[in-house]
Amino acid sequence: MKNTKLLVLFFTIVLFAWGLWRFWDILDPFVTAVILAFLLTPLSSLLVKKLRFAKLLAVLVTVFIIFGLIITLLSLIASYAVGQVSNLIADISSYAKNYDQLVAVATDFLEGLHMPQTVISTVKSLLQNSDSYIASFVQSLVSGIITFSSGIIDVVIIIILTIYFMLDGNKIIDFIADALTEGLGGIFKRSLSEISSLTWKYFRSRVILSFGMAVVTFLGLTIMGIKYAVLFALISFVLDFIPYFGSIIAAIIEVFYALISKNLGIAIAVGVFVIIVQQIEGNVVAPKMQGEATGLHPIVIMFALLACNQIWGPMGMLISTPIAIIFKVILREVRLYLVSDDGKKTAV
Repeated sequence: MKNTKLLVLFFTIVLFAWGLWRFWDILDPFVTAVILAFLLTPLSSLLVKKLRFAKLLAVLVTVFIIFGLIITLLSLIASYAVGQVSNLIADISSYAKNYDQLVAVATDFLEGLHMPQTVISTVKSLLQNSDSYIASFVQSLVSGIITFSSGIIDVVIIIILTIYFMLDGNKIIDFIADALTEGLGGIFKRSLSEISSLTWKYFRSRVILSFGMAVVTFLGLTIMGIKYAVLFALISFVLDFIPYFGSIIAAIIEVFYALISKNLGIAIAVGVFVIIVQQIEGNVVAPKMQGEATGLHPIVIMFALLACNQIWGPMGMLISTPIAIIFKVILREVRLYLVSDDGKKTAV
């Protein structure tokens, strides 16, 4: 029996993976609509419960308001961000003299330590190209967000699909569950319920944490007289969604700009400020807010981060943790199903 289960499961996974690979371009708007429906359904349900709206009216009002806000915010943020990034890149180029002095000081310091010439050459090369690396990264980050938001060409189709999923999401789930065996149907519904709960818990806490990080970054950089504090705060907000590496990358960008635009003292102050804020967020605030929302080992999160980046690029890194949560629940249920005698064993 277990061998039969394993064989059926194997071919099902292979067929599912092949379908995703083969029809991903077609599935893309459906996946986008499912995500939007998942995020918007709580608001429409609130309208039904609190204001006694009919379900269809609640869904239409929710979609109209949210999509209107998204389009308005993107139009404002996109134009502002593009202008700020262009000015930032121009400023980095204008500080070339300061930057050349920085490279020379670093080279003299390494030579004074009698470091091997290959090490000195490597460090010098990295420093000489780091301005272009950082400028390119900032530009690609902002353009990636804009491209993602404006790349939804079939926005009308996605809106229609979102409305359908919001209206008939439970019916679709019931249909799939009924098409499975009794045991598998229960596993399917239970898994979706847990994935929804864990994802929402993570998403809510992450948005609050990242927004707080952005506000503190803006205030700190403004007090220290760093230009483009708003842009750096926006970058911190977005990158804070990337586990482990995001906040480090944001700190490097901010310290680098302070170093070439101000002086070493200000750069050190920015570095100390960012480190303190990140330590408070990572070791004090985040554990209390998120708790064991994910229950994922750091190695699993890092693997999901790299895998999602490989599949979806920079935007994939932002959703790597929710993707890891989904796979965690699925793999656990698969294991329980395989070791059970009748496929009906539940998690405890």
